[in-house]
Amino acid sequence: MFLSKSHIISFFVLFSLFFVFNIASLTCIDSLISQLPHLTSLNLSDCPNIHTLAPLATTLGMPEQQQEGTLQENQLNPTTRRTLSLRHLWVRGCNLSSMSREEWSNVFDILSESTGPLERLTLSRNNMSYLHGNIGKLKRLTYLFVEDNDVTGGQYTTSR
Repeated sequence: MFLSKSHIISFFVLFSLFFVFNIASLTCIDSLISQLPHLTSLNLSDCPNIHTLAPLATTLGMPEQQQEGTLQENQLNPTTRRTLSLRHLWVRGCNLSSMSREEWSNVFDILSESTGPLERLTLSRNNMSYLHGNIGKLKRLTYLFVEDNDVTGGQYTTSR
């Protein structure tokens, strides 16, 4: 039996966790985030062409109706911001070294608002050289893994 991409996505909407492994052709996570609003666990591993997590902030920071309705409808109806339900986020072996400080700031702001709340975060093997200071906003974070990154001098610096 052959399943189309839309069937697979529809199938995974029923579940709260999503695994993406070793897919070099995956370059962006926008559609994953927007199509799986109740996601509690996301695992992105060895996807070398994922260069940013900014879609977490840009896709989820928009009001729900703005994403689905027309501009005129959005102006007439009150809106609420969509939030994440993530409890676990694993991002390993991607290439996040090009993320700007502003992108990191926005991502950690959105993650801090997760209704999950976010408890486990893995940012291993991503060629990162610093950890943004806004990670401190993740008050319920109990596990943080950042091993095997591009650390100069053997230690991380945090930046705001």
